Amino acid sequence: MTPECYGELKQGKRDRGALKKPFKNQLKHQLSLTENDHSGWEKLAEDRDEWRALIKRATWHFEAIRKQVADDKRQKRKHVASLPPPPPDQAFVCPRCSRLCRSYRGTVTDERVNAAKESDSPL
Repeated sequence: MTPECYGELKQGKRDRGALKKPFKNQLKHQLSLTENDHSGWEKLAEDRDEWRALIKRATWHFEAIRKQVADDKRQKRKHVASLPPPPPDQAFVCPRCSRLCRSYRGTVTDERVNAAKESDSPL
C-alpha cells in the first residue's frame, strides 16, 4: 500500500469512541455496503478498467437503494399525514391554538412552533 492511501484515514470520520480502521478494513467495509464481494478486491484493483466499472456499478446500486429507502420513508410520512384526524375524545389538543394533534409529542411540537411564531411577531 502506498503512503497516500494511509493519508486518507486522517480525513475520514468514525463513530464516536470507535477505533481507527486501517485503510484495507475501511475499504472492505465500504465495499460490503454496496453488496460486493470484497474477498478478491486487491486482485481486481490491479485491472484499472475492471475496478472502475465495479466501483461505478456499486455506487449506482448503493445510490438506488439509498433513494428507495428515502422514498419509502417519505411515503410513510405522507401516509400518516393523510389519515383523518382522530376523534376529539382521543385527540390531544394544543393549549395555545386548540389544534387537534395525534399524540402528546405533536402537542409539544405544535406549542413550540406557536411560541416561536409569537416571539418573532412584532408587537
